[in-house]
Amino acid sequence: MVRYVTRHGQVANYISREGGHLYPPGDPPLSELGREQARRLGIYMRKIGFHGRILCSPFMRTLETAECIAKETGAVITPFAPIREIFQTQESADAFRGLTLEQIRQRYCCIDANAVLPYPWWCGADGCPHKETFSDVQARVREGLAQLDRLFGD
Repeated sequence: MVRYVTRHGQVANYISREGGHLYPPGDPPLSELGREQARRLGIYMRKIGFHGRILCSPFMRTLETAECIAKETGAVITPFAPIREIFQTQESADAFRGLTLEQIRQRYCCIDANAVLPYPWWCGADGCPHKETFSDVQARVREGLAQLDRLFGD
């Protein structure tokens, strides 16, 4: 099995001139350039024959990137929380409010009908948001990849 890994496109400026957040803290959408970057990646993936599943973190910028690619390739998107970004401060973990799977389905049209996403998906096993260390992230991603292997195999 071949796996392709990419980051999201360029994000929009999310701080207003007055210093406030224009979008939910920690979850800005893509800029116009970011959407174009993602669309071009989708065109490339179609040209090389990509027809697989797109897994992405449930952050808006990654969902939007994945949707641009999915529209070009005909793929479906599975939001997958173990590959989300790190919360480097407790303040950012506490302030974050992510989308539910239903909200994701309302905003993005290419979500896999069988997708499952527990809410809140950014919290630890105890249900509380936590600052993470790089070791925490490595363990989370390692377990997520093992989960994928169990679900989809090679």
